[in-house]
Amino acid sequence: MKTCTVIAALALSVSPVVDDSAARIEGIRADYVEARTASVFAGACHYGSEYTTTGREAVLAWRLTAGSVDGVSLEGVDVVVAVASKQNLAIEDAERWSVVHLSKDLTPERAEAALAWLGAEHAAALGDVRAVERTDVSVRLVEDTYAVRAGEGIELSGTLLPNRECCAMPHKVWYRPFEPALDKPLVGEVTTFRCASEELGRSFTLASVNCVFVGRRGTAASE
Repeated sequence: MKTCTVIAALALSVSPVVDDSAARIEGIRADYVEARTASVFAGACHYGSEYTTTGREAVLAWRLTAGSVDGVSLEGVDVVVAVASKQNLAIEDAERWSVVHLSKDLTPERAEAALAWLGAEHAAALGDVRAVERTDVSVRLVEDTYAVRAGEGIELSGTLLPNRECCAMPHKVWYRPFEPALDKPLVGEVTTFRCASEELGRSFTLASVNCVFVGRRGTAASE
């Protein structure tokens, strides 16, 4: 079932800058997976050749493990967003549009809270939200593996690169994750990266590319 509601429009028009003094959004912790249609770990020449021709699509996925919005718990909520642009998404002012995927099993209150959180923290990254789809959504990060699904159109799976030191190599790791609050972003390789979306006007499949950021937010402060 697809729903594009007034809630979504209102939530995603909120400024992406969060007032730290506000108690509305509290204690967000999450597992995070992000895949782009461009290598995030590569040599400079490879990066340069891709920058102007690819990197125009991305899938952002959170499994919220703690936190609340206006007292509504977001623990256990999975959120998947597909984003597209006519330019590389690393270009800050690039026009972009997106589709948000939430579980069809979420209560209206929890769905509204999830959208409000997205609007408060990620409105700039998402741009024009063209639809909010209520479907089967799953985001899993287990040790060195990750898996993301959203309906019939999005499938993402793979593993982290075995050499953790590579994730901090200057001139090798390109771009910055769209989730700025990650404690320590790591790079992953995709086994499967598939996205087909009529709303975005995009359909692609990638494999065996180092195009993924994986990490957790909120863990460092709690440990």
